[in-house]
Amino acid sequence: MSFATLFIMARLRNKTLTECALFGLGASMSNSLMVGFPIVTQLFGDEALVPFTLTLIVENLFILPLALALADTGQQKNSHFFTAFAKSLPQLLKNPIILSIVLGITSTAFGIQPPELASKVIDVLALTVAGVSLFAIGGMLVGLKTKGMVTDLSSIVLGKLIIHPLCIFAILIFFPAMPLLFQHVAILLACMPMFSIFAVIGIRYQYGGLCSAVLLPTTVVSFITINLVVWIIST
Repeated sequence: MSFATLFIMARLRNKTLTECALFGLGASMSNSLMVGFPIVTQLFGDEALVPFTLTLIVENLFILPLALALADTGQQKNSHFFTAFAKSLPQLLKNPIILSIVLGITSTAFGIQPPELASKVIDVLALTVAGVSLFAIGGMLVGLKTKGMVTDLSSIVLGKLIIHPLCIFAILIFFPAMPLLFQHVAILLACMPMFSIFAVIGIRYQYGGLCSAVLLPTTVVSFITINLVVWIIST
């Protein structure tokens, strides 16, 4: 819902299809692993792993591929939407992010374990992800002028930290039978800032400046939304 809301809002402002897809992605994909996981497990313990995992599945199998497919579609000029969308699907299958998700799911489903040496290399690289991404984002922010970006930045921040939680809350109203723990985890994860590689994805479509710039205010303001929701849940 938050993806569709920001997508439509951007479309009404005559943004390109690629921009609309990035707006929707930024407003609907949380930093569940780096920020959400430690907070959720600290508050709810191991019982929260089930709803947390379900959230990851929705984000990585539905929201992210949809956003990338639409963004790739927007890159194809002078083509009918459905024709361009059909052409973007093969490109999506070549995307390293999608390939890594498919490989991870396949190896888990079939119990495939990489060789010990490869596993150690993967673990070492995994430890560097946060630092490298922050370094890259910081490099892009140096000298970046946000003049002319204020409306776009505000829209994405509003979409991620206000509209996204409200959409989740609206869904929970229509599905009150959902376990209370699932409701708490869902609404809390919705209050997180967007995932950190949002800037890297933006670079692919020549919107690295905007996607990098929006990470800072969203992360800062998320301290308020996260603590507010934690306080509401605890009381």
